[in-house]
Amino acid sequence: MSNSQNASFNAGEAKAQAEEKTNQMSAMAGETSNQMSEKTSQTSEKAGEKTSQVSDMASEKSSQASHIASEKTSQAGGMLQSAKESVQEAGSQMKAKAEGSAEALKNATGMNN
Repeated sequence: MSNSQNASFNAGEAKAQAEEKTNQMSAMAGETSNQMSEKTSQTSEKAGEKTSQVSDMASEKSSQASHIASEKTSQAGGMLQSAKESVQEAGSQMKAKAEGSAEALKNATGMNN
């Protein structure tokens, strides 16, 4: 084999090795991308579940606060009217805070985009 043929053979070998390495790296990048996509999907799903739980808890607490306030108002009449308003305000604030937390969670996980 002449030097020219040897050089061509070596160049061909190098090219084949480079192509194989490129294919391997491409496959690894694709797999990594798929894994990241799956993790992102799982994180988004969990964030959605947590957001729903926080929202449900806020609604339940708000409902409980309104019910308690209503009972107290019927028992004590006008004297407890201001207490009812305070409890309703606390419920609204709890709900607003929970919604703010849910919104922050959505923003943190990119669900608001």
